[in-house]
Amino acid sequence: MQSNILKILFLQVAFFVFINQKSAAQSYCTPIYSDGCGFDDGISSFTINGTTLSTNSGCSTGAFQFYSSNTASVYAGQSYNFSVNFINAINDEYVSIWIDADKDGLFDMSELVLQTNTPVTEPYNGNITIPANASGTLRMRIRVSFENIATDPCSEYRWGETEDYLLNVSCPYSQTFTQAHNGTATMYASSLITASNIISTGANITYNAGASIIIQPGFLAESGSVFLGKISGCPN
Repeated sequence: MQSNILKILFLQVAFFVFINQKSAAQSYCTPIYSDGCGFDDGISSFTINGTTLSTNSGCSTGAFQFYSSNTASVYAGQSYNFSVNFINAINDEYVSIWIDADKDGLFDMSELVLQTNTPVTEPYNGNITIPANASGTLRMRIRVSFENIATDPCSEYRWGETEDYLLNVSCPYSQTFTQAHNGTATMYASSLITASNIISTGANITYNAGASIIIQPGFLAESGSVFLGKISGCPN
């Protein structure tokens, strides 16, 4: 009897370890191009918040490259300027950027932080906002496409190129929320969170501040939503 109990406990522990190992190692999709960057439709360099994440990168094999040697430091919920140059300055490109805020190995539609609806010329200077629930080391993806808006981080396009980078996202001193929250997320601030927004039906949102959470007029947790406020601050 004791032997059978030990076997069951071992299987439970082994299963738990396997699940945790699987969740820790993320595998991102490889974007597809039929013709790629062979005709100079690609990314030459990318800079954000003064940090160059790729430079003179040229046309990558398979029109995709993950650059992990450099990491840009940013704060959750804050906006940052970026600049992207193309391989050929003559070619105008569509640009899309995703940040995997929840670290699940997927670039979801809700994680799309920029998309141009018309082709842009280089150098293209834009602005993105880091998701308010982001923390730690995150993967960011930029796709350029010559003839189509890059609406999907993985699907096939004809001409273009994709590059992935790393962001080191820190917890901000304070955050202010005025836009509606959907989905499931935890927002952090080392000191103060101020909210005058709506928690939409079906959302499950947690605010976690180090000192105080100020609820202002206009804040509403709609019926069918879950809202939780905590005073414990940023994760380690």
